Amino acid sequence: MFWHKHATTKASLETWHEVVKQAEWNTPDDIKQTFGGSIDIFKKCKKLVYIFDVVGNNARVICDVNFETEIIYILFVLTHDEYNKDRWKEKLC
Repeated sequence: MFWHKHATTKASLETWHEVVKQAEWNTPDDIKQTFGGSIDIFKKCKKLVYIFDVVGNNARVICDVNFETEIIYILFVLTHDEYNKDRWKEKLC
């Protein structure tokens, strides 16, 4: 798990997980209402991913959200530095 390597992220990631578990999202706007400015949407190769800023903007959780099935797929959990290198974008297609 990500927090085994980055122990200071555990509490924030657990909180994020609980919020997401309880959420009932039907649209991207629902996600934005839940997380406000700490969510970005990125599109590549016809795929939308949702980027959550967590741990005081020190980490990112990048997800694919299927609104029909209400399943959230965690694609990447990255430190801020790993996220800024943009290597994750190459793996979306």
